[in-house]
Amino acid sequence: MKIAFKFILFLIYISQFTILAAQTESNQGTVVERLLYVIDDRYKENLTLSASRNAFHEIIYQLATTGYKGKTISVFSDSSFQKSISPQDILELGKSEETISYAPDPEYPNDVVDTTIIDLFASSSISRYLILFDSISMPDGGSQYQPIAIAPLYSTSFQGVEIHEKTLFWAKWDDISPLLKTIPFFSAYNKNGRLSYYDYFLNRFFISSALNEKINVE
Repeated sequence: MKIAFKFILFLIYISQFTILAAQTESNQGTVVERLLYVIDDRYKENLTLSASRNAFHEIIYQLATTGYKGKTISVFSDSSFQKSISPQDILELGKSEETISYAPDPEYPNDVVDTTIIDLFASSSISRYLILFDSISMPDGGSQYQPIAIAPLYSTSFQGVEIHEKTLFWAKWDDISPLLKTIPFFSAYNKNGRLSYYDYFLNRFFISSALNEKINVE
């Protein structure tokens, strides 16, 4: 009798666990598509990203290179996330070169020489980002947005000619989000810094547009 009773309890437990597991899987929704959008911090709605305090271009660039408040992350050269890119390689990207002619001796202005000027990359020149995210269809008919990765964009010039915009590196959301939870952003509606950059991206407090222009996306 006791064995039969325990067996019945076991069956009830299994059935409830199965229902709970099914509900959990259902609540997660179904990924409909993976989308690639552009965020431009020069738009009024996105000025938060380039604010003088906790500017996002500083945060993401330093996390991938020299470190931000002692923290670093691994970043990747393309959106397959198979090939990592070193801080040293990132620091070499974005340089611009220009050759100018000048007269070393002012007494002989016609005797000119050529010299090449190299401008090192500065994170303040980052104003646009690619954001990769999943559009998720929920069981209740609604939809959700799940960030996958963020890539700052940069462009360089050679001999005064601008080269096409490129991705500087790709930072995976799973790697960067724990750190973003600790970093507040500042705006007119978040003056006290109660909300973090994690909230900013997860809740889409920015405007973005679908990628429909020529960018060298790796």
